[in-house]
Amino acid sequence: MRMRLPQQEVILRGFGVFLLVRPKQFLRMMVYLNN
Repeated sequence: MRMRLPQQEVILRGFGVFLLVRPKQFLRMMVYLNN
């Protein structure tokens, strides 16, 4: 999951928005990645 992009801040903001909008889906993804 390595992305070399100049607009890291934009990605982080989008990630935060995704976390706020769909926390359950995010938790499910984290559990899936940790397993």
